Amino acid sequence: MKERTTEIFDFPEDGFPVNEESRIQDRLIEKIMIFARRFYDAEMEKSMALFAPPGPADPKMLADGVGNSLMLDFFDWFLFDCMVDPEMALTVTDIFLRRKKLDLSGREKNIIAMMSQARMDLFEIREVCPGRGVVLRRLADGSEFPIVEMKASRQLKRWALIVCRLWSVDGVWRLSPAMYAFEPGRRPFLEKIINEFRNMTKKTGSSPDDFRCGFSPLICREWLELALHPRKPEMRNRDGHRLVFCRALFRTDNRAAVHFNLLGQKKILTEENGPDQIIWLSPERDEAGGRKILGSFFWDGNDLAFEANSLRRFNRGLAILKQAGGAELRLIEETRKPIEKMLAEAPAAAVGEMPAGAEIIAPEKMLEFKRAYYKGWLKKPIPALQGKTPLQAVRSSAGKKRVAELLKGIEHMEEESRLRGEPALDSAFLWEGLGLASEDF
Repeated sequence: MKERTTEIFDFPEDGFPVNEESRIQDRLIEKIMIFARRFYDAEMEKSMALFAPPGPADPKMLADGVGNSLMLDFFDWFLFDCMVDPEMALTVTDIFLRRKKLDLSGREKNIIAMMSQARMDLFEIREVCPGRGVVLRRLADGSEFPIVEMKASRQLKRWALIVCRLWSVDGVWRLSPAMYAFEPGRRPFLEKIINEFRNMTKKTGSSPDDFRCGFSPLICREWLELALHPRKPEMRNRDGHRLVFCRALFRTDNRAAVHFNLLGQKKILTEENGPDQIIWLSPERDEAGGRKILGSFFWDGNDLAFEANSLRRFNRGLAILKQAGGAELRLIEETRKPIEKMLAEAPAAAVGEMPAGAEIIAPEKMLEFKRAYYKGWLKKPIPALQGKTPLQAVRSSAGKKRVAELLKGIEHMEEESRLRGEPALDSAFLWEGLGLASEDF
C-alpha cells in the first residue's frame, strides 16, 4: 500500500529548521559512537575488514571524497546493523539502549528505537527540489516518502537509485548518514543481487538479522567498485545484462529444414510468429503472465537473421543455430554494438551535417538535433523492446513499463548534461508523445 505524508512542494523555501528532536538525535549518535569505541573497539577493527577488505578499498588509501563516504557508511552499518552480539542478535545501538535505559528520557529511548528499527532499502528518486528535498519511492512496495535534504538534493538526479535508511525526525523524513547512489540502468542488477542474497540467506536457514547484517556490505562493494572504477552508464535489459545490439545474418539452401529444426529445439522455447519469424521465449512467465522475448529469427527468402539484445543471449542463440542448421547455414555478416554507442553516434552523425569548418555548435542547435533524433527514436525498432518501436511497445502494459524505464534513462542522462552546464533536453514531449505519465511508473 502506498503512503505519502507531505507534498514536497509544500517544503519551506529555506528548508526546515533544526528542532529539538534533531539536536537530541545528534547528541545520541555521538554518545553511541563513544560507547562503541570504548567497549567494541576490537570488534570495530575486525568488522571494518569485513565491510571494506584491506587493499585498494582501505579508506586511508582512497581519495578524500570516497574515503570519507566509506567511513560514514561503515559507522552507520556498525552502529545500526552489525550484530556485535550474534547470540542475542544485538547491535551496538541495541546494547547501548539496554545498558543506558535508566539514564535516558522517554523521548531519547523513542528516538534510539526509531533509528535502530529503520532498515536499509532500495529507493528510486521520483522528484528533486534542489536545496529543499527529494521524493523517494521504495521499490519493494511503492510507498513514497518526501525527504528533507538540503545538501544532497543539489546533486541527486531524478530517476537515480539510492540505497539508504529513512529516519522520522521532527515530524519529517530525513536520510541517515549512509547513502549509496546508482544510475537508473543498475536497477535490474541491484534487484537481482538483493533477491539472490535474500534467497541465499533463507536457504541456508539464516535469520532476517543475518540478511540485515550482510545487506550494507553487499551494496557497499557494488558502490565501491563503481566509485573506484567509474564507467560510462550502461543500459541493461530485464535480466540485468548490458544492452548490446547483436545481429547475425545466415544463408541456407534448405530453409524448410532449418525452420523445422529451430521449432523442434528442446533446450529453448520457440514459437512461430507468422511464416517468416520465430521468436525465442523465456521459460518463466512474468507477473503479467507473459514471457520475455529473448531473441528473434527472421526469414527473408533463404536468408535468416538472428537478433538479440545482449551478448549472453546472442552467444546462446548462435549455439542453438549451430545445432539446428549445422552445415546448412553459412554466416554472411555479424554485428555487435552497445546501445550507448549507437545512441552516441546518432547525435554525432547529425553534428557531422553542419557546414564545413563549423567548430562550435550553438546550444539551441544541439537541442534541435537531440529533439529530432528522439522524435525519430519513437518510430525505430529497439532491441530492448524486442525489436518493437516505442510507439508499438506501449500498446501492452508490459511494454509500457519497459518504455518507461528507457525514458527514465534518457531523462537521467539529460539531467547529467544540465548539471555539467551542457544543453539539456526536456524529455516531457517523449512521455506525452507515447501517451505515458511518469508518475504512473
